[in-house]
Amino acid sequence: MAAPGEKTTVTYTLTNQGSTSASAGGLEPNLPAGISIADVSGDGTNSPARFFTSPISAGESVSVDYTFAVDANATLGTVTVGMNGSINVDDGTRSTTADVDLEISETTGLPTDPGEPGFTDVLGVIAAFNTGQQFNGVSVEFTDVLDVITAFNAGT
Repeated sequence: MAAPGEKTTVTYTLTNQGSTSASAGGLEPNLPAGISIADVSGDGTNSPARFFTSPISAGESVSVDYTFAVDANATLGTVTVGMNGSINVDDGTRSTTADVDLEISETTGLPTDPGEPGFTDVLGVIAAFNTGQQFNGVSVEFTDVLDVITAFNAGT
């Protein structure tokens, strides 16, 4: 989930399910309107329109993180990011596709108002912060904890 102007990261894994090593592999995104690539990282080389993986041994996988930016004027709702994956092996090329739905909403983050759906007591947020876990699918940062405590103490 991301709001307009925010970024979100998706990890794609390309697996060589064959019996021989793949000399190369690649990932090529199909981006909907309002979504752009902010960053790509993984074992390989990024070019503007395609990520080329390093060779992939039989039975092995390569993971690539795509960070997508949501345009500030993006339409709210669900958009689908398509990804075409391929590997080159001795007897040809193997290809597959994967789709990821991204929810674009007005706001993201922790519910800090007791009247908001999903509001949970401060102790749940603090526990997530102290253990490095996520709360409602969101990584809790120090400022989030302070916002929740402030809202909780104010009774708003």
